[in-house]
Amino acid sequence: MSDAAHAVSIRNIVGGGYEEFWNFKGRYRLVKGGRGSKKSTTTALWYIYNMMYYYYKYGVMANLLVIRAYKVDHMDTTYTQLMWAINKLGVEHLWKPCRNPMQIVFRPTGQKILFRGMDSSARIKSITAAVGNLCWVWWEEAFEIAFYEDVETVNMSIRGSLPEPLFYQHTFTFNPAVPDHWLKKRFYDHVGPDGLSEDGQILAITRNFDCNEFLDESFLYEMERLRRFDPDRYRVVAMGEWGTNGGIIYTKWRIESFAWTQKFGDGWVYRYGMDFGFVESPTAIVKLAVNREKRLIYVCDAVYLYAKVSTEIAEACRRMGIAECPILADSSHQMAIEEIRRNGVRRIDAVKKGAGSVIVGIERCKEYTIVIERHCEQFIREIASYRWKKNPRDEGWIDEPDDYQEDHGLDAMRYAMSQEEAFDTKFMAELRRHNQMRMSRRYAIDAE
Repeated sequence: MSDAAHAVSIRNIVGGGYEEFWNFKGRYRLVKGGRGSKKSTTTALWYIYNMMYYYYKYGVMANLLVIRAYKVDHMDTTYTQLMWAINKLGVEHLWKPCRNPMQIVFRPTGQKILFRGMDSSARIKSITAAVGNLCWVWWEEAFEIAFYEDVETVNMSIRGSLPEPLFYQHTFTFNPAVPDHWLKKRFYDHVGPDGLSEDGQILAITRNFDCNEFLDESFLYEMERLRRFDPDRYRVVAMGEWGTNGGIIYTKWRIESFAWTQKFGDGWVYRYGMDFGFVESPTAIVKLAVNREKRLIYVCDAVYLYAKVSTEIAEACRRMGIAECPILADSSHQMAIEEIRRNGVRRIDAVKKGAGSVIVGIERCKEYTIVIERHCEQFIREIASYRWKKNPRDEGWIDEPDDYQEDHGLDAMRYAMSQEEAFDTKFMAELRRHNQMRMSRRYAIDAE
């Protein structure tokens, strides 16, 4: 196939709206967009096509690192998206997928697409390519990355001279949410109307479903329906503008540097919570300072313990200085609670749970602004990406957290805050009754 014919084929597959994105070679390339904006499919097509193109055209070998906040999320998103792109381009015979370790290999050269999560950031610091150069990084759902410093860490890991015409580039794709995120401050606030920075190293654009000529009538109908009945949500979900689309659970939080050992004055009380885990899921212990009048929660400390037994958890409580403090722990681990109590943490107790207690606890925490000490990095990663479960029947969300996400510190915060009375007690009572009825219906259906 001639180059011209192949170019026409690519243009037909990709469609319109992404010409500057496709041709940009600066250091940082960003596209935020609503549903149906083609941002992820276009990005996946770009990487598969160009890993092959630069090898066959110039004899140079680019490797790709794909990053999400949590590695577990890759399988049903980026991995599947890149495999779709391979099949769409009709080159599946040239690529070898592998699920363990998760990677996709270009058979003719051994070039690799590698998948990592920032929950194992230490593995990214030393990552290298066996053949060619690791020069491209795709940050999918980049809004879930809590720290810009994570980008700097990866930047330091991919360096060195490149053979021409390869280039280093980070690509960020995401659905926008709260506008005080580092993605806006670091990039979108530094580009002109054309999406380009003055030095030409940043392209930051916004796309929506208007540029997607492959959508069916049912999708367009749902978007029009959303525009008419929920214009605020339409602005975020469909048009890709900054705002809160309902998917992120906690939006009123910020990071501050403060003396986490400091004594809070009048109006403040300390609360302590513990969520149990072991190897893959850690035990999390949090120390909070709560001011009901100001509606503030300060997360003073958050400790995560991997593969620790009760005696070691008790010792961690002593190191934190909370062994004599009232700690509310996950009630599903009564034996662990008793063992910790016998190891000197005498005021630990089981939190009271019930049907719908998760949602009630989340809503109680959401009544406050949450201020997190900067050193609590794992807690910050959790809260930045904590999201509701999507409703498979429509574009909305189910009132329960999504499965398979890191939430141990958040659960510990919820247990600690269960001592605090809700501000809107009538609303909380109604919410609890609603969830009890919903859970009862679910169990009845399961029994059938």
